[in-house]
Amino acid sequence: MHSIRVDKPNLYSGKYTVHATVQEEPIKKQKSYQLALRLNHLKKGDTIIPIETKQILIAYLSPSEEIKALRYGDEISASIQMDTIMNPLNPHEFNFKKNMERRDIYYRAFIHSSNLHIHSNRAWSIKKTCFEIRRTCIRILEKNISNTKSLNIAKSLIIGDRTQIDAALIDAYSNTGTIHILSVSGLHVGVFVWLLGFFFNKYLPSWRISRFIMVLFFVWIYGLINGMSPPVMRCAIMFSIIELGILLDRKVNILNLIAGAAYLILLFDTRMLFDLGYQLSFLAMTGIVLLHQPIYSKIILENAVLDKVWEMFCGTFSAWLFTFPIILFNFHKISLLGNLANLLAIPISSGILYAGLLLFITAPIPFIAQFLGFIIDYAIQVQDKAILFFENIPLSFMNHLVIGEYALWDSILRHQRFIALCLFKKNKLLNRIDSLLIPLRVPAK
Repeated sequence: MHSIRVDKPNLYSGKYTVHATVQEEPIKKQKSYQLALRLNHLKKGDTIIPIETKQILIAYLSPSEEIKALRYGDEISASIQMDTIMNPLNPHEFNFKKNMERRDIYYRAFIHSSNLHIHSNRAWSIKKTCFEIRRTCIRILEKNISNTKSLNIAKSLIIGDRTQIDAALIDAYSNTGTIHILSVSGLHVGVFVWLLGFFFNKYLPSWRISRFIMVLFFVWIYGLINGMSPPVMRCAIMFSIIELGILLDRKVNILNLIAGAAYLILLFDTRMLFDLGYQLSFLAMTGIVLLHQPIYSKIILENAVLDKVWEMFCGTFSAWLFTFPIILFNFHKISLLGNLANLLAIPISSGILYAGLLLFITAPIPFIAQFLGFIIDYAIQVQDKAILFFENIPLSFMNHLVIGEYALWDSILRHQRFIALCLFKKNKLLNRIDSLLIPLRVPAK
């Protein structure tokens, strides 16, 4: 028996005996459970292959109580047929393989229960505790929301678990430009910060250090429970800096704040620069900061309700202007009524989020919890019907729009020039954008 050192992902498809550590909780699929496993070492024949770097295997296992009981940190060993993830077959298809590699996922396999050996690891860790809190929240939602479709949407909207949502419904949210409300984002983190800030400002205004500690604790715990996606990391970092500024009586420049959050995330993982969630999150936030007020100030409405609607529209439109080239390039579709759909989806989803947080707090009181579960169920059904209504409007979205990298950069620069021309009319800014457009004015081969 001998060993071969593997310090980069150069394994080939084939039969292996794998020894790995569970990285995530099992995800229930229609006919199986999906599991993310970090490879420790493999065995092929008489050869032991130690894995020196982080390499993730996505495994699919047949349903059983033993699989459901798997937890983060448990170790398994199994004989498997391991396959590498395929390259895209079409030239403009979304590169799923590259996207997985940026998350250190290189292989996949199906594991039969008869070949699986589990070694439980019940040692304490912060991440394991967060997974336990997440499971408790899911049990509360399952107990108080009887409608399966509403339950799956509630799991996604409140705690970021959208693995059980019907594919057709996800497509509807995607086609109407409202898919972002199904992912835990700045909206969710902002609710926590607003509630805590409201409580301390009203009842304990002098407890500034306690406020700072409590906000940071709940924001980061909530982020860990939801998997620390790029939008959550961005908001957690930004709110942490804002709270530090409040504690020290310092004003915070919002653009510096966005840039600082982006830099800190890249400091820990430079590959996040190519993560789609990272790109969309920071582009949307930058768009809102730069464009919301200039657009909003163009029209003054006396009616308070209409003014709030106009203000919300300006926010969603600003985010859309900055993100649509990236969305078009990656998903080959664009929602033409997304800004209108968001005028309904954002208020309803915000109300669902508030009700969900109250449900977790009042879970020990059955009649209140059941009432809140009913409210969440009804609100989600209304939201789903509104989304489906917008999707079914003719020409509500356009798909199969393929653009290359040349067209992507040309589109970004030209639409940024249009924004600068309409809103800022700054000759220096226009000249800088024009200087970038000149090299692009050559015919694409």
